[in-house]
Amino acid sequence: MNTNKHIYPLSINGLHGRVMRAPALRKKLADEDILLVYGSHASIERNAGMVEALREYGNVTLPDLPGFGGMDHLQKIGKAPSIDNLADYLADFIRAEYSGNRIKIAGFSLGMLVVTRMLQRHPGITPTVSLLASLAGTTHSTDFLYSRMQIRLFRFGLIFLSHHPTSWMIKKTLFSSFVLRRVYAKSFNAKHKFKGLDQRQHDERLNAEIDLWHINEFRTWAHTLRDMLGSKAADMGRVDLNVENVALTGDNYFNPGTVSRNLDKVYNNVTTYNVELESHSPSITANKDEVAAIIPQALAAKLMLQSDA
Repeated sequence: MNTNKHIYPLSINGLHGRVMRAPALRKKLADEDILLVYGSHASIERNAGMVEALREYGNVTLPDLPGFGGMDHLQKIGKAPSIDNLADYLADFIRAEYSGNRIKIAGFSLGMLVVTRMLQRHPGITPTVSLLASLAGTTHSTDFLYSRMQIRLFRFGLIFLSHHPTSWMIKKTLFSSFVLRRVYAKSFNAKHKFKGLDQRQHDERLNAEIDLWHINEFRTWAHTLRDMLGSKAADMGRVDLNVENVALTGDNYFNPGTVSRNLDKVYNNVTTYNVELESHSPSITANKDEVAAIIPQALAAKLMLQSDA
């Protein structure tokens, strides 16, 4: 897919970014709309493979989130880069983009947490959602594989990283191209991403990772990760929807069983699909076929159903 062909400027609530609008690949699904909400450390380009895979089931819209993908951050309009403020932004985007029309929503990782808080805070949007899918998503801090002590330590460190000028200094030093090119592929949390790659694949993936660290606003990344690690969304109200839950068996961040139980606290019915993948997500350079592997046939069949059926 020619990524640039489907990317358009986005201006909402005084913030400027981009949105991808990719039409369905099948004419009979031209009236089906799918909203994809990406996760942390993300951009439109990183999710191009996911968009291409979902185009098999309808028109796919992928907006940037404030502070991610090069979009203006929320601090620009005097707001904290919190999960709840991202949820309010998403609600405003849905109202402007779809005008009350029926949509299907897929939230990946952090994206599912943002979607859940959006539906809890803006229940008027719920009746417009014909299908909701969680792709390796989360709704509660207990979803993480980390211990309570590890989570406390991570959150404490992220407080330090989420403030200016500390975040600016760290991004310009530890996260500079010079440093990332030499240490990122060997770091504990990232080395699995480069396992088994030849030199060309290694360089391609490393360049993509460096671009992401530079295009995303560091304070937003740190603040939202801290919110994720402390999230209690699963305890903050019910949502009158069913959810299709794609659980990745090799997820290195979330416990699939706990994720399912926490989703059950929020949604009416949780249908879980266990998918074999040796990480939390497809690679940063994954193409359509690689991403399509995490969409089970049973879920694909539901995505194919027309919203007014």
